[in-house]
Amino acid sequence: MAEEAKYTSLKPNFKIMYEENKSNYKKIMNLTIIESKELKNKFPDIYVYQIIYNQLKSIKERVIDNQEIITRDEVFNKYSFGSIAAKNFDDSSFGNNLMFIYGLSYKYANLPDN
Repeated sequence: MAEEAKYTSLKPNFKIMYEENKSNYKKIMNLTIIESKELKNKFPDIYVYQIIYNQLKSIKERVIDNQEIITRDEVFNKYSFGSIAAKNFDDSSFGNNLMFIYGLSYKYANLPDN
């Protein structure tokens, strides 16, 4: 993926590269948690943002903070709503970040640090 690095604009004048490493995964996770929290607060009647926020916090706690290894099946069974929602955000930075997070959550333990 490094050769075909994909960029997206999260905020004006801010670009992020989707390289598969722990440092980048943590950065994207933290930014996406912040963005999902802002969305759930801005649109409290749209419950999907609350669900995504809760799932992101759960994945972060388990995979990054507690260094648990979760399986691909577990990601798709327990956190399936987030991956479905990611597909519905089209090619937005938020959707791309969700797909990156959910897609690499079961690989996190084996990712290089940088």
